[in-house]
Amino acid sequence: MLNFIIIGILIKKGMTGYDIKKELEKSTSYFTKSSYGSIYPILKKLTQSKVITCHESYIGNKKKKTYTVTQEGRQLFKEWMISPIEDIQSYEQILGKVFFFRYMEEHEIITILTNIIENLNRKIDDYNQVKSNIFEVAERHEYSTFSYGLDYLVFTRNWYQNYLSEYRASLVSQD
Repeated sequence: MLNFIIIGILIKKGMTGYDIKKELEKSTSYFTKSSYGSIYPILKKLTQSKVITCHESYIGNKKKKTYTVTQEGRQLFKEWMISPIEDIQSYEQILGKVFFFRYMEEHEIITILTNIIENLNRKIDDYNQVKSNIFEVAERHEYSTFSYGLDYLVFTRNWYQNYLSEYRASLVSQD
């Protein structure tokens, strides 16, 4: 997922690898971790796949590489934003998409949020269907991890419902 976060950051403006790392530290470090050792291989891969470009310049004897997003990269990013979250329990994917909503149209944001809530409701229903069976066969500590997972899903669903309600209310107040 870090590759999409890097693309999203570069949509705002072209940056060096150093600038990308600093931007990640101040903007997304509360939900995803990165290091130069993870950033530079991603930049290389994205450049090779023509998702981003690299412009080299020199300041004195020092080479500076500035990365920018291509049109293909913008399209790939948009496809990622509207795609379903693969692992609904991954708060990194959830927050990664919300973080970049500024690049989406209002109706796309509402669709994404609605789909996430529906997926969470299905997952909660699945958990509730097996809850009594798990309780019967699991010992207390095992069951507590199941219960944590269910509570996390309910919290996440409620957070999204509140976020969607607040978002819709902000659209009405703008009119």
